Amino acid sequence: MVDVFMDEKFTIILFGGTGDLAKKKLFPAFVYLIKKRILGKNSTLIGISRKEFSDEKYKEVLSENISEEDKKFIDGFN
Repeated sequence: MVDVFMDEKFTIILFGGTGDLAKKKLFPAFVYLIKKRILGKNSTLIGISRKEFSDEKYKEVLSENISEEDKKFIDGFN
């Protein structure tokens, strides 16, 4: 079942996109799915929260909550 979504457009809508669950569990899980080639470049993550962030600020929040190794992988993925 590897590469199931790699070429397809896939959108994830994350309610509570800046909460503890997202930071501690969901962000690392999304990185895992990318590393395993289940989610690809056509995938989109839409984070919804009470706080208002620009795309760049939300990316900063995401990167603060993943390992340095995963940050390097994601940077190479873009």
